[in-house]
Amino acid sequence: FSACMASGGHTYPLLLRPGEPVREIEIPGTLLGFVPGLELDAVELELEPGDTLVFYTDGITDARGDGERFGERRLRATLEAAREASAEGIAQAVDDAVRRHQPDRPKDDRAIVVLRVTG
Repeated sequence: FSACMASGGHTYPLLLRPGEPVREIEIPGTLLGFVPGLELDAVELELEPGDTLVFYTDGITDARGDGERFGERRLRATLEAAREASAEGIAQAVDDAVRRHQPDRPKDDRAIVVLRVTG
């Protein structure tokens, strides 16, 4: 399996690979709509069974509870704890963790997409 990705200025996707820590997949990009004639460079990634890609908006990491951002550290810890779950289970774990951190109404949009390669 492979993924071909480009970025319009979004957060970097995270890769969960069996036996490895969660890591970012760096994809160069520029905020869409700011540069006329923008051409985005694609990044290809080979995926194996058990690999999981997590895409998310900054509304996840910027969610504030008690004045503190949810942040990358909490996101990575949540992903590590849920890494054996299904794609839906991983997304639900992130959503639950962010809602616990910021129980009031979100100030920013939140989106998470989890793609898991199975056998």
